Formats: sequence, structure tokens, C-alpha cells
Amino acid sequence: MIPCCYLVSAWSPRKALFWGHGLSGLLPLMTSFVADWIGVCCCRLVVGMLQSCLLACIHTLVSQWSPIVGCSLSTSRGG
Repeated sequence: MIPCCYLVSAWSPRKALFWGHGLSGLLPLMTSFVADWIGVCCCRLVVGMLQSCLLACIHTLVSQWSPIVGCSLSTSRGG
């Protein structure tokens, strides 16, 4: 998730979300062309890393959207 945080800060969160989930949708299609188990494991690892962009993008978008007072309340998990 840490590389995605740098990606979100360098690009906009919408671009990072688009490319992260776009590539993580196309990469499983490529696993059928990979013959060995090492290639399949590498594809699964990259898909997992790309899907971790979702949490970083959500937190960045919520922090830009919500007011300063309610920002910590809107991203907290507790009740």
C-alpha cells in the first residue's frame, strides 16, 4: 500500500484509482498466458498491490471532500 500512497500523492487520486483498478482488471486475463506457477504468483502479487490503491485513494478523496472538523470522523472505523 505504501507505493500506492506515493502514486496518489504524485498523481491525482482519480488517476491512480483508474489505472490501479484498470490494470488489476486486465492482469488476471494475462494469467492464462503465463505457463509456470512463478508467473501466476507474480501476477497475483501485482494485482494485490494494484488493488491496495483503493484505500489510499478513498482516504485522499475523503480528506479533500469533507470539512476539516469532520475529516477524522468520516474515515474512522470505530462507532
